[in-house]
Amino acid sequence: MTIAQWLRDPDFETGVALYETLGTSTILKRIFASGESTFSRNKLHEELSKLAHEGKEVNTAPVDLEIIDVSYVELLQSTKKKYGELAYLRGQIKHLPKEERAAACFKIVNEFKEIIFPAYEKLDYFKANGKHQGEIEVNVSEEDPVKLTKRISTLRTYISKAQKGKLSKDKLPQWEAEVKEIERKLA
Repeated sequence: MTIAQWLRDPDFETGVALYETLGTSTILKRIFASGESTFSRNKLHEELSKLAHEGKEVNTAPVDLEIIDVSYVELLQSTKKKYGELAYLRGQIKHLPKEERAAACFKIVNEFKEIIFPAYEKLDYFKANGKHQGEIEVNVSEEDPVKLTKRISTLRTYISKAQKGKLSKDKLPQWEAEVKEIERKLA
């Protein structure tokens, strides 16, 4: 979708995705990612209008929200929320009693190591590769719904037998990924 198309039929989530791709202000990206409000909706419209007048959309790829993984968006939002909480706590350290300061500092450092940094590594990987780390790539070339439905039944049988120990569990992730891909294709 181009900005001109978005301006004719504005949708907040699509606009945020466009601004994430084309916009330069990290502050506005944070505001838009925090959710829809009258201010954010109006500001998004204003900023995308500016980008359209600057001709920013000429060399851009279309943004299709169906390819944006929901878990990616949820991880991004939860990480930003946690980051905000930790930034607030950091600002409050000087106001805490001395005996609580060390615990607050430890919490900040520990949560950055265990939550923030790994989350941004996952987000960066997804942004660069279009899939999650360790995600099995499945290519379902079949188009016939009858054959796809039959394949799902076969795969579910394999999965069930593997879970019961009757088949090797080596291919279990591959079979599960293929079932998900076929279900997505049939939807």
